[in-house]
Amino acid sequence: MAVPPLNGVSVGYPAEGYEGFARGYLEGYPEGYAAADAHADYEYGTCVTAVHEDDAGLVSFSAIGSAECAPDLQRSALLAGSAAVALMHVQQAGVELDEMALAALSSLPPDDAAEMLDYVADNHPHLRNASKYISSTISRGFVPRRATVSGAPLSTASNGAIVLGSPGVAVVPGRVPLPPAAVPRSKFEIGPVRLTNPPKIELGARVRADGVVVPASEDMDKLMFRAQEAGLMFSDEALSALASLPNEHASELLCFVLEKHTELRDPSNYIASTVARGFKSRRASSVTSAFVVEQITDDALAACFQRLSEVGVELDDMARQALSSLPSEHAMEMLEYVVENHQSLRAPSNYISSTVARGFVSRRTGASVLSVAPTSFTPSIVLDGKGSGKAAGKAGIPGSLLPSDATPLEKRVLHLNSTALKEPIDFVTYLALRSVPHWQSTELLDSLESKSAIIASPCNYVQAAVTKIQRSGRQFGVPPEVIIRRPTAIAPLALTSVEAQLWKKPRLS
Repeated sequence: MAVPPLNGVSVGYPAEGYEGFARGYLEGYPEGYAAADAHADYEYGTCVTAVHEDDAGLVSFSAIGSAECAPDLQRSALLAGSAAVALMHVQQAGVELDEMALAALSSLPPDDAAEMLDYVADNHPHLRNASKYISSTISRGFVPRRATVSGAPLSTASNGAIVLGSPGVAVVPGRVPLPPAAVPRSKFEIGPVRLTNPPKIELGARVRADGVVVPASEDMDKLMFRAQEAGLMFSDEALSALASLPNEHASELLCFVLEKHTELRDPSNYIASTVARGFKSRRASSVTSAFVVEQITDDALAACFQRLSEVGVELDDMARQALSSLPSEHAMEMLEYVVENHQSLRAPSNYISSTVARGFVSRRTGASVLSVAPTSFTPSIVLDGKGSGKAAGKAGIPGSLLPSDATPLEKRVLHLNSTALKEPIDFVTYLALRSVPHWQSTELLDSLESKSAIIASPCNYVQAAVTKIQRSGRQFGVPPEVIIRRPTAIAPLALTSVEAQLWKKPRLS
């Protein structure tokens, strides 16, 4: 059974898988090759034999298989043209693809399938499971990365690939294509031939507006390979945004995206929006920052940092170090509060640092977490009992006079008196704070600190708020659905508990 000639190529019987492979293999080579013969010989395992005539005479090349590889060659018949050639490169590299990967490849156009296979052949040592990588990448939506090397300005092709203006030879990232004039010089040299001075675009390289290719740094190359391995396919907008940054900044941003890509809804959109807002490098700060970032690795916590970045709040190194000293759930609670109230906080970083330093109290559980980091301030408090607080100064008290068993509320008042308030909280106001549950006093002091710039008398503000809490059946700063139902019986001595405070009836005048 003979197959009709294809571009002057005749393919013989007996193996149908060999026939499809031979046809596709030869079809993938550019014009200029005069194939004298192509056949499929199952017994001897010779899949393709072709001859090309050039100035030096006849130069033959062939693809050699064996009888044992017949199933793989039959499966390769699913791929046509350049994809069949690329699949042979993958097999020569020692990579075996499963049925699912081949089926996924067959759903792509031949050029796109060849591009992915070329990448797998070049980078298979870095891929844990090549078949799984191909299947997952195609299922998410494969975006071809081919470009041309004509030296023209950067543009976008109809298939979404980045090209350089006028038509040219297609380039697969990390691989130089086989040019029409290049011929393999040995019988078994089937791989791509590199020119003496081939113009190429390396993976991660920058392309300026004038078409000049700026080579990527070694770190950027590795990061781009990691992105490909993780299945990240960036949009043209994201790649253009990365190309507009210096290499060190682009690698820093890309490194962050690689670490957090599972929490990012759209990594490409994140890159583009971050660069559009103005990317700020954090590597120039102290070494402590990098140490802190490594410590904060919880997924939910990373999502909170992402939300914080989206609302335009950037935390300094001191705030990040303070957060790293807290349990993940407490750090996440504080970040959520900052996200919700960032517009009313004058300095979110300072708020986080000071709150952790004085002892963070969770509003969800009431648990207190005291920071082990040394503080850089010495707070003061006025205990004059007059309610005006005018006799207070901000010189502070020596650390040796601060008792070791000072409560979080006392430390909070000391800190506010030393830093945030126009006038300090006096002793009467401090006692008023103690008359409400601790978590409510914490909410009240948080509100006081966020509004300190517009509150003329903190003492009057706190005393009025405490009075309102005691007279109201609603909890300060807590939604109605969180209010606890009234217990069946409340002991007389338990009037300071949350239940008693909620259901305490106001006195009749």
